Amino acid sequence: MFNFNSFPKKQLDNLILLPLLWSFTGMFLYPNGKKLMVILVLLSTIASIYSYGVKPIIQNIKSNKLIWILGFYSIFAIIAKNYYGYSSSLMRGLICLFVYLSIFPNLLTNKVNFKYLIIIGTITSFFFVMYNTFILNQGRMWSINPIPYATFSASLSIIAFYYLLQSRTIKHCLLWLITFIAAVIPLLYSQSRGLWLALAIVMIVSIIKSLFNYKKSAYLLFPFIFASASAYYISHDKIIQRIDQTKIEIEQVMQGNLNTPIGMRLQMWKAATILSKESVIIGLGDSHMAYKKELVKQKIISEKIVKFTHYHNQFLNDLVKYGVLGLTLLLFSIMLPFYYLMKNNNQYTWPGSLIITIYVIASLTDVPFQHAQTLTFYFIIMYLLSSHSNQHQNETYNNN
Repeated sequence: MFNFNSFPKKQLDNLILLPLLWSFTGMFLYPNGKKLMVILVLLSTIASIYSYGVKPIIQNIKSNKLIWILGFYSIFAIIAKNYYGYSSSLMRGLICLFVYLSIFPNLLTNKVNFKYLIIIGTITSFFFVMYNTFILNQGRMWSINPIPYATFSASLSIIAFYYLLQSRTIKHCLLWLITFIAAVIPLLYSQSRGLWLALAIVMIVSIIKSLFNYKKSAYLLFPFIFASASAYYISHDKIIQRIDQTKIEIEQVMQGNLNTPIGMRLQMWKAATILSKESVIIGLGDSHMAYKKELVKQKIISEKIVKFTHYHNQFLNDLVKYGVLGLTLLLFSIMLPFYYLMKNNNQYTWPGSLIITIYVIASLTDVPFQHAQTLTFYFIIMYLLSSHSNQHQNETYNNN
């Protein structure tokens, strides 16, 4: 057993911070990284209680509405799991998040450098994708699903791009230029069209915002163009292949063939709009698969759609499987952090809002809140930036 009496306070703090670091590294290095998070959270909980006591935990739960949402989410997941089915890894992730953010001392937010985490996460994603693609020759068949991985990479890319536009020295410009290139390459190799679109939209918003606030940001578009050209040069074969494939799929859909990836998504969305009416309040749970088979018999969708466990749209997916209750929890998970970020309006408002926007756009064609890795990453980022925001606000009030 661990003897925490022999640990100095600094080491105990580092132990508490370990799950946070793991959400940017280990969870995106190998498939079982999300399972190890349970052990890390357990160790962090023991260290936090030993070092800081129980009072900060009670205060966190009382004051932080994001923890409330995670608490409700966890209760809902446990009940749903026993009643009609819920993802075990997702339930485990929600419970871990609730416990970890409850025991996380607010004082430690000062020790967390958000920019360093973005750089560390970028290094992690870059080497993971390069190793799987070129060393193992896996193509797009990575050991971790490339679509949620693309959400992670897109989030890192937009923050690197934002800080590039905010750079005021050559040193910082080069740092965030390199970080952006390293972050966007894994996104391009993922071949996830939805995340490509999400990043493009949010980058345009970032450019407009930066030009309004700091007109000299226009000069930083030149290194951005260089960065984009470099990333394109490295990944151009993947990009061209995906564009050509998209053109063919659209042509097939226009001709009535809905058995292409785009066509199957359209069928999934159609099925979701029908099945969402079957159990409006609590959803269908795992029984949605049986209902899809009925739609096949009625020739509303093709048989190929039955095998998919989700509906390639986070909002429709939650409405079908977990009803209005599940959808409400999802919407609060998005709107509450956004509300507090905008309310506090400081240096963390835009980075947090950009990540939320990436997740919202990604949710239109995928289910980023349905994967333990991207779910954990999202809530830890939102908690971290909101805590920084609240602390900043309190410091300003105290100084006045």
